[in-house]
Amino acid sequence: MGRKRHGYEREESRIVKEIIDTLPGRLKPKVITEVNTLYGRIDIVINLPRPILVEVKVSHNNIKQALGQLLFYATCFSDPELFICCKEKIPEQYLSIMDKHGIHDWRTHRNAYLNTL
Repeated sequence: MGRKRHGYEREESRIVKEIIDTLPGRLKPKVITEVNTLYGRIDIVINLPRPILVEVKVSHNNIKQALGQLLFYATCFSDPELFICCKEKIPEQYLSIMDKHGIHDWRTHRNAYLNTL
């Protein structure tokens, strides 16, 4: 189990780095990773007037966990924009639930959102 978890964490870290590398240069100084809250650690916070919270998952099997985590983390910020970034394509049934809670798929919505900033 330890090796499997370590590999998962390494893959998550790679995805976090990929997200940061693809951000516009003006946003990179505003990025904080592994942000502690009362409810756990957020993978990425982009510190803007309306903060962006991104929870990263390697497998779509962990989307339910990410959704719950973001709902708790959001209570620690003022009107955050919520995203899940998954290495795998997020199944449609999860996307509709995410949409009901105002949570977006980072891979499909980031450009549209970042262009509004």
